[in-house]
Amino acid sequence: MAIRKDPVLLETYNKLITRMKKQQAIIRIAKKLLSRIRYVWLNQKPYVIGVVE
Repeated sequence: MAIRKDPVLLETYNKLITRMKKQQAIIRIAKKLLSRIRYVWLNQKPYVIGVVE
């Protein structure tokens, strides 16, 4: 679901699936999302969806 809403995570996912299986790529994206959630929680800042430039 996160790769549907966040373009940066989608771009990362597309890079990962060229190197590994889709399930492994989903786990990597989940870890990345979890680290973002942890940052938001500890710093009391709003979550910002990534922007692809």
